[in-house]
Formats: sequence, structure tokens, C-alpha cells
Amino acid sequence: MTSSQPWRRALGNMARLLQFDPIQRAEHDYHNVFLKGLRDLQKFTQRPLSEQDLLILGCGYTYPEVILYTPHLRRVVGLDVLAAFYRDGIRATAKDIHRRGGRWIQAWYKALIFAYKYARYYDHLAEISGTRIQHHTYALFSYDGYTMPVPENSFDVVISNAVLEHVMDMDRLVQELHRVTRPGGLSYHLWHNYYSLSGGHVHPDLYTRLPWGHLRGLYETRGVNRLRPEDIVASFSRAFRVEALYHVDAQHRKLEEDPDFQPEGADLLSEEIRQELAEYPEDLLLTRAFLIVARKPV
Repeated sequence: MTSSQPWRRALGNMARLLQFDPIQRAEHDYHNVFLKGLRDLQKFTQRPLSEQDLLILGCGYTYPEVILYTPHLRRVVGLDVLAAFYRDGIRATAKDIHRRGGRWIQAWYKALIFAYKYARYYDHLAEISGTRIQHHTYALFSYDGYTMPVPENSFDVVISNAVLEHVMDMDRLVQELHRVTRPGGLSYHLWHNYYSLSGGHVHPDLYTRLPWGHLRGLYETRGVNRLRPEDIVASFSRAFRVEALYHVDAQHRKLEEDPDFQPEGADLLSEEIRQELAEYPEDLLLTRAFLIVARKPV
């Protein structure tokens, strides 16, 4: 390995940051994640949302759901394993990137890019949602990924988006969700399916060039579990009453409810690859995400 190669990788990572489109991200977070989630919560919860408390697990660096749900609920709390959020500023972001292994010059560069890109993101999110964004007012907390820093029976609703696939001890998480949820409360979690085309959490250039490469042994994945939908359901069933399980596409459309649902990668699933992956059901391979809705018994 030559001394220039790490810098080439760094420049490649920075280039991908520059390619991030804050407008598209804001549109997706508002129209697909929030609005469709809000309609679901209004359907599944048993009282007006304005009378309920919401915990958002894995709220993310930019915590869009915290921002968007806040006007609709009595109380909203965001929780994540991240040590820094956008509102903490450039210095805190750079320090966190450096702590996780980045060189200082890279850390500051990335932090500056984040600040610029996400300023545009928030401007557009506020414009399309009509929400006034007040970063200092949101309840955001970091935690260790195991014990949530809240008392038992604290929330009527707990939701997450793209979190469950990163959980390595699902039974432990479910027990913690049960602890913090009030009797009769709702648990609502959408996760990225490991067995989908994009389930390896790699760049689209790689998974389109090597379809289902993580299942075919063509590249490795890290930080994601290999739980199937039935495994998730089994874990939740030990502490909750599972009310629904949905197949969900990239635009958060449900196969069970929306005729416009789009399987992921149907055009790339050749007969040769299908035979190679014969142990996996086809609907598992072509479903980008799943959504579980469960209720804590009274």
C-alpha cells in the first residue's frame, strides 16, 4: 500500500459527501418517512396524538422526525447512540468524527460540509412542512445503545426508522422498549431488510454491479444483523402483541395497502442469481424494508 492510497480513499469519501442532495433528503424525510408515519400513528393509536408522548429511537444526526412530530404530540424525545447532533455545532461534530477515527483535517472538512449541506436541508424541510425549526427546544439524548435514560412507562408511542437492522441483541432491545412504553402503548419500527438488494448497506454502485453480493459472498458487510422478519416478530411477540407486519419499498409504500408498491431489484434478479439464492424466498429478496406494529398489553 502506498502512502497516497489513504488520502485517495479520504478524497473519495469527501466527494460522496459533496454529492449528498439536501433537497432530496428533506423531501424524502417529509413526504415518505414523516407523513406516511403520521397517518399510521393516527390509525393505530387509541387517543388523539396531541394527548400522547412519543419517543423516537435512533433520531439521527439531523433528527427530522423530532422536528416534524413535535407540533403534533404532547411531548417528543429523540434518542440516539450518536455523541453529537447537528445542533451541537461544527466543533462538536468535528470532535466526534475525530474520536471515531478520522484525522483532524478530515474531521473538520466533513463537519464544515455537514454544516453547509444541512443548513440547506433544514431550510427546505421548514419550507415544505410549514414547521418552524427551533433546534434549542428539542429534547435530544445520547445513550449507550442498551439502557434508555428514561423511566419505565414513560411513552405512549415509540418509533424508529432504519434502526432494528443494527441491533445485535433484539430480545434485549424489545425488553427495554417494553419497559419504557406505557400499557396499551404502541411500538412502530421500520427496518432495512438485510436480504434485500441494498441490505448490505454499501454504496449503490457496488450493489447494482454485484446484485445481492452480500448474500453471494462477493463483499462483506458490517454493523448489520441477519434477522429475518419472522425473527423480529418472534422477539416482539415475547413482550408485545404484534398487530401488523408490512412489506415496505424505498418510498415507504406498503405492499399490503398500496398498488404502487415497487419491489427492489426485480430487474437485477436474473435466473442465475435466483438459483444461486434459492434458499431465500423471492419476496424476501425483493422487499427493501419491513414495518412492524406492536402494542404493549394493558
